[in-house]
Amino acid sequence: MRTLEQNLDPEQAEIARNSDRSVAVLAGPGAGKTHLLTNVAAYRVRKSPASKRRVLCVTFSVEATSQLQQRLRRPELGV
Repeated sequence: MRTLEQNLDPEQAEIARNSDRSVAVLAGPGAGKTHLLTNVAAYRVRKSPASKRRVLCVTFSVEATSQLQQRLRRPELGV
């Protein structure tokens, strides 16, 4: 399992560590929104396995949904 520091830049890791509530990521194409949301979701589940049923990720396209699902299944996230 990789750490947040290996997956995210310092600003993104800080967002993941300190986001106990909803997170909205507003950024342009290619900015890393799906990457950040994937790691935030994985971090929350690792931190509290019971929260697995309480994490909801919302995307606005079929492509982003597919990418999010594929990334959450990666073994390095440890989910």
